[in-house]
Order: sequence, then structure tokens, then C-alpha cells
Amino acid sequence: MAETEASSDESLAQAVKRAHQHPEKPFGSDIARLMKKHPHIAGDSEILGILIWYALNGEANESENLDGKNIERETITIDSLIQRGGSHIRGINGARGRAWEKLGSVLWQVPEAENRVWETIEIALEKEALINVRCCMMKPLTPLFNMNKERFSDSIRRLIILPDGTPHQYDALRLSPLITHTGIYLFRFIFQWLPELADELVTELLESVDETKKLIGAWLVFCESFRNDAYINKADKLASASVDHRRLLANVTGEAIKWAENRHRAEALLKDFFFDEDVQVRKHSADAFRNVQAEEVELYQELAAVFLKSPAFVDNGSAVLHMLEDTTCDVLDLVIDATQQVITDITEKYDQQGRRGTDVYQLQDLLKREYTSSESNAEAREKILDLIDLMLSREIYGVDSIVTTHDRW
Repeated sequence: MAETEASSDESLAQAVKRAHQHPEKPFGSDIARLMKKHPHIAGDSEILGILIWYALNGEANESENLDGKNIERETITIDSLIQRGGSHIRGINGARGRAWEKLGSVLWQVPEAENRVWETIEIALEKEALINVRCCMMKPLTPLFNMNKERFSDSIRRLIILPDGTPHQYDALRLSPLITHTGIYLFRFIFQWLPELADELVTELLESVDETKKLIGAWLVFCESFRNDAYINKADKLASASVDHRRLLANVTGEAIKWAENRHRAEALLKDFFFDEDVQVRKHSADAFRNVQAEEVELYQELAAVFLKSPAFVDNGSAVLHMLEDTTCDVLDLVIDATQQVITDITEKYDQQGRRGTDVYQLQDLLKREYTSSESNAEAREKILDLIDLMLSREIYGVDSIVTTHDRW
């Protein structure tokens, strides 16, 4: 019934009520799944009450162990950190956590359920001992943020304080709701509308004994530093704390260049990261050229010119070459710089031949395009032919396809 489009609201409601009547209450997850697809049926007060019952009383995974918390991951990104540090998945694998998630869906469709959901949250904040279920409580807090920011602030503070006598009451695991995908999503709006709360919660993460939560706290500061200059000094200090912090800032900066209010800062950081001694830092910084639209390439030309002369280009050239392929503006100088760099690498560092093979093929296509469009520009054509001669002299495979023998003579 969750998948069908043909069921009437009445039949869906009857199915939920009938399933809930089972004495052993085994259908909590199925009811929650149906409510995800059809949240509007919670406009029926009895249906809403059933979903609330499972949020407070449904079965749940009692384990709070983090299976992968000690696994080292080569790449540091916000997604890998959330996966490493959270217990959210265990929550949604139980009826109780899943019911909380679907209460979030209900609130978007049935805003009049607000008061009952607030009352349910108040009960759960006092009695819910499982952190993985409390992680799922972030979902209804998202629409409730818009409805009552003061009450939201009180609730999220209490969400990371466990009931007396429960395990993990005083350790870093209690902060897990903040580092779910929902929690991370909410932080941007908390920074904007509730800056004191944002500082308080981020400080909790930064001062925890858990390295993953510290890094996520740093990531939040890094992001905000591109929107709010008041966070720049804090971000700079955090970036110097470890190589993982620097990797994370490089990852943020590679994305932030597309949306940062302080674009100048993003460009300056990237230019440094292109020359960083750490391979991951260079890789993340090169991601700045991914998904650049054809009409935006002109904004990236100066940055690309620095990149092509940096160590980052050696192993991460694909993104910038794709960017050059898609543009409609004049990028001849960049194509020439890229070609010269690749020829030098292949000639002087023979181990680069295999790794740069893809770059060579991309550059050949770019040179063909520039050669074709340079017919009325003798200076440009001379530069391109000089490069082709150099590539031919170094016996770089495929270069003779750029121009025909007739064209050259």
C-alpha cells in the first residue's frame, strides 16, 4: 500500500488502524513507511496518535556501538565523517526511530499537528535513553524550527542531554544528533537565525573528546567562515590543528568557491592548497573546477592559470581540462600552459606516462578545437603548431591526428 498510487485515503487509514490493533504491535516500521508515502492521512487525529504511539513505544535497536568508528578512511569529507561518527542508521532500522522520522514528514503536510508533536517531543526528551532514536528526532525538529525558534532552541539543547542514569550520559556520543545529515543541514539556518545557539552547539562539538565530532565542528566553522567574516580567524586557527583539518578545509573551499560570499578568500586558499605537500589537500582543492558551467569559466581563468603550474595538476588535471572543453570563452593560453606542463611531465618523469595518458587525449581534442578556430589568427596558430611539433618530437601517441600533413605544409 505504501507503493501504490491507487489506494484511497480511507483505505490507507483503515489499514493503519487495523495493523495497529495487533496485540504484539509488529507493524510499526510498516506503518511508518506508509506514512512516509502518504503523510497527509495524519490529518486524521487517530492516525497521528498511532504514529506518535510508535515514536514513544515502538521497538528499537538497543545497541549504541559504532561499528566503524575506529576505521581509518583515506578521504576526509563531511559525508565520510557523518558515516563514521553517527548512529542514525540504527535508529531508522527500528520502529521507534522510523516513526520519529515520519513525524517530520507529517509536519510538512499537516502543520496543525504541531502542538501534539511538541508534546510528544517533551515526553521523549525526558524518557528516551537511546541515542540512535534521539538522532531520528532531528527530523521533526526541522519543520518545527520554522514554527517556533525559541522552543526549537530549548529542545535541541535538551536533545543532547540524556536522561539521568542512562549510558553515555556524559560522553561525546550524546552529541550524535547534531552530526546527522539533518543536523548538519539545520546548522546553516541556526547560524543565520540563532547565532548564539550555533556557537554553543559548535563549541560542544569542538570541545568533545571524540576526534570525528571535533572535525565536524571544524567543518561547520569552515563553512560559516565563507558566509560570515567573524569566523575567519577561528577557521584559520582550526585549519592549523592537523592535516585532517587542512584536508577538510580544502574540501570545503573547493565547494565554497561556487557559493562563497567571500570569493576572494576562497581563491586565495585554493592557490595555497594547489601547492600543499599533502596529496589529499591538493586533490580536494582541484575539485573547485568540477561542475563549472560553460558561462562561468571566465571567473575561473586566473585560478586555473595558477593550478596548471602547481603540483595539484599532475594527478588531478581531469576536472580543469573538462572545464576548458565546455567553455565558449577564449582559453587558448590555458590550453597552451596545460599542454606544456603535460609534455614536461611525460618527458622528464617517465613514470607519469600512464597517469597522464587521459590528460593527453583531452588536450589533443582541445588543441584540435583551438587549431580549427585559429585560422584567422596567425599568432595563435603558430603557438599551437609549435606545441604539435614538440609533441611529435617527443613521440607522444595520437598527436598526428590533430592536423593533416597537407595542413602542416
